[in-house]
Amino acid sequence: MERIELNPSKTINEICWSNIDWKEVELYVERLQGRIYKATDKKDFKLVINLQKLTIRSYFVKIYAIRQVTMINRGKYTPGIDGRVCRNNEEREDLYRKIQHFSMKSYRPKPVRRVEIPKSNGKTRPIGIPTIFDRVIQTIVKIALEPEWECKFHKNSFGFRPGRSTQDAIKVIEDSIKTRKGDFILDADLTGCFDNIAHAPLLSKLHIFKPIIYKWLKAGVLIDNKLIKATKGTPQGGIISPLLANIALNDLDYNFNRLIEYHGRYYPLTLVRYADDMVILTSNKVILSKVKIILANRLKKQGLSLNQEKTKLVHKSEGFTFLGFHIIQHLGHALWTQVDKSSVKRVLQKIKYMMDTNKQVKIDGLIYALNKIIHGWARYYQYCRIHKDFYKMDAIVFRWTWKWCTRRHPMKRNWWIKEKYFTTVRNRSWTLYGKIWTLHRFSDIKRKSYKWIVGNKCYFNPVHRKLWKLQILDN
Repeated sequence: MERIELNPSKTINEICWSNIDWKEVELYVERLQGRIYKATDKKDFKLVINLQKLTIRSYFVKIYAIRQVTMINRGKYTPGIDGRVCRNNEEREDLYRKIQHFSMKSYRPKPVRRVEIPKSNGKTRPIGIPTIFDRVIQTIVKIALEPEWECKFHKNSFGFRPGRSTQDAIKVIEDSIKTRKGDFILDADLTGCFDNIAHAPLLSKLHIFKPIIYKWLKAGVLIDNKLIKATKGTPQGGIISPLLANIALNDLDYNFNRLIEYHGRYYPLTLVRYADDMVILTSNKVILSKVKIILANRLKKQGLSLNQEKTKLVHKSEGFTFLGFHIIQHLGHALWTQVDKSSVKRVLQKIKYMMDTNKQVKIDGLIYALNKIIHGWARYYQYCRIHKDFYKMDAIVFRWTWKWCTRRHPMKRNWWIKEKYFTTVRNRSWTLYGKIWTLHRFSDIKRKSYKWIVGNKCYFNPVHRKLWKLQILDN
């Protein structure tokens, strides 16, 4: 079947999902977002609005959003209150036809479905899941809105932003401490950031998409078939919610990343924020004590507050935990960035739970599931001092795998179990293996030095985008 050439500027009612050239679609969306970014950078806001209107009407943007929501995102098979998901191409084509009749004026989003997600501390986190249709509309608006705000966001904001990671945030903190600009640290913790963001200050920062975002914020939550109206907050689980949270907190980034005067001297103040996790660093303890009061007052205007129990003011020699890393510098010694012990405990508990609940599964199925956990966790922490912990964790996992194997064959001798389940891989004996997979070890991931500095570079800037592609190839 020949591929159908489609003009993205026209309204198309019928499509064949299997014939779409996704490379062409991705390049079109990438170029369009690059144009929005450049227009914002030049402060040509009339052109920005025109390009954003073009974006929400574009055929390519619509099918790109449908593909993102129904084929790529982790929650692609998670339904909203209507119970609908798209599992095949016919359903995606039907969803596209509904999107074609979408109108901002007549659009009425449905309430989100409340789901409680367990947290590591035993509590639960409320997640609001919009319908599949609302998620696609949110993705379309996000595609149009994100490049504009990426040009406005501060360079020390890292959470839920394309092309930025936790490693970039840790790198900024390390550089601040090493240059003696961050001897004292305010480790700030916000209470229920997403659930308490005030609507009015957030909406005042928006322009073209204010009416539709207002509808999302006020859509409410359905709990036990009862509609609860929303007066504050943006529900976690919505595709556009992280972007809205960054917009709401953007003023903080600029207010607390500057020079501050104290007794005739100027001290640099550095705020590093990853979503609602933030630390403020400076070289004067008295200044930081005053900054804590100012921060609490600024957050109050956004409907937010500091968790006084978890918010701490510490010296770099005491150490603090940020994004799963424990950063500490003992006097006269080098700066150490280590993995937080609670993170080690959580990943081992996850592995133990996986093995305890899959006692009769085939060996390849267990190895595949464990490899995803081990490899992902080890890659996240490979840039810190972790090699000793890796070897200790490997020893613990080996004991559990040996116990798992012997439990399956209680009447067999140890030498028989060793020959059946363990082999030598790259001069490493006692490696669990199956017909297809061999078990990874934490220590297979070698420590690296993180050198990439994102700075003021933006992922949507056509000049900078190629730098991210080179960085991916280097890793």
